[in-house]
Amino acid sequence: MEYDLENYDIEGYPGSVDIVDTPKTLNGGFRQCRSMMPFDNLDRKLKDFRWDVYGGTPESRTAEKMANAFVSGYGRFRKEGKGYFIYSGTKGCGKTLLSCCLANEIMETQDVSVKFISVLDYLELTKKDYKTMEEKADVERIRQAGILILDDIGVELKREWVNTALYSLINHRHSNRMVTLITSNSPLERLGIDDRVKDRINAMCIMLHLPEVPIRSIKARQENEKFLQSVIRNGECPPGGSRPGTS
Repeated sequence: MEYDLENYDIEGYPGSVDIVDTPKTLNGGFRQCRSMMPFDNLDRKLKDFRWDVYGGTPESRTAEKMANAFVSGYGRFRKEGKGYFIYSGTKGCGKTLLSCCLANEIMETQDVSVKFISVLDYLELTKKDYKTMEEKADVERIRQAGILILDDIGVELKREWVNTALYSLINHRHSNRMVTLITSNSPLERLGIDDRVKDRINAMCIMLHLPEVPIRSIKARQENEKFLQSVIRNGECPPGGSRPGTS
C-alpha cells in the first residue's frame, strides 16, 4: 500500500511542498483527513458510539467510563504517554470505531497529529530493504504521531523481522511517552509476538475490554431490515417482478 500523506500541489510552485506540521490555526477536520482513518470513521465522536447495544452490563459501563476518562483527562494521558489496548474476541464489536472516536474527540480541541494504520500495513511499509524517501517519510510520520492508532494487532505475527519492526515502533513510543491506541482480537497475553513487545505495550497501554457483542453484524442486519421495509412500504419490487396486486 502506498501513502501520499503530506504532499500538496501549490499553484505557481514547480513541484510539491511537504507539509510537516499542522498549524494551530487549522481545524480538527483537516487533521482528521490527514490521519489515514477509515473514511466512515473520520467524523465519528463518542456521541456516535452505541454503548446501549452492549446491554448495560457492568463491563460495558466500565469501558464507557474509561473512554470518557481518556477525553476528559487527555492532558494526563499525554504527560504519562498512556493509551489503551482495546480488545475483544468478537470481530466487529466496535474496537476500531472506538479508537477513532477517541482520537477525533481529542483532535476537535487539541493541536495534535493523529495517524491510523493497521499492523499489517505498517509492516508492509517497513519490510522493504530499499524504501523510497517518501516511504521512509511515511514511516517516520507514523512513528512520531501525537496519537497513533495501531489497528488489529494479531496472533499470527511470529516471524523475527515482524518482532523487530514492532519492537522498534513500540519501544520508540514507549521511551518517548507517546500516546498509542492499539486494537486486537486477542488479550495481550495471547498475542504471538515477542515478550519484549508485550512488556512495552503492557507498560504504555491500559487494558480496555469491549463486550463480546458483534455490533457490525447487528447494524448490518438492522440496516437491511430497514431497507427491506422501506421497499415493501413503497410497493417496489425487484427488476422483472410485479408490484403487489398487479399479477
